[in-house]
Amino acid sequence: MEIKITDRLINYIVDVFIITVSSLLTAVILKFVFDILLMDIMVWLQLIFFFVYYMVLEYKRGQTIGKMVTKTKVEYPDKTNKLNLCFVRTISRLIPLEPFSVLSPNVKMWHDKLSNTNLVKV
Repeated sequence: MEIKITDRLINYIVDVFIITVSSLLTAVILKFVFDILLMDIMVWLQLIFFFVYYMVLEYKRGQTIGKMVTKTKVEYPDKTNKLNLCFVRTISRLIPLEPFSVLSPNVKMWHDKLSNTNLVKV
């Protein structure tokens, strides 16, 4: 079954929301506990949560929470190299304008192309 742009958009919105809220809550807690400036740590926390969120969920389950909502899953062609492919997927998401790759004709995003993975319906 073909993955629709709306599935990709929902995945993105749900995942970004979870990463942002998690890092913001952690930043607020750290501010009150250690009296750290919020903006000093927010970017770093978001980066850490970003990597942990995608690496753990896509490596262990093949799905982020956003993908669970849309009933999609990452398909790894090489199961023996899954950790490396997951790392490439995660790093590729940091490419500027990468979210706009959803507009490509076959809806295969850059992080899928670069890691040689596919998003499939479950």
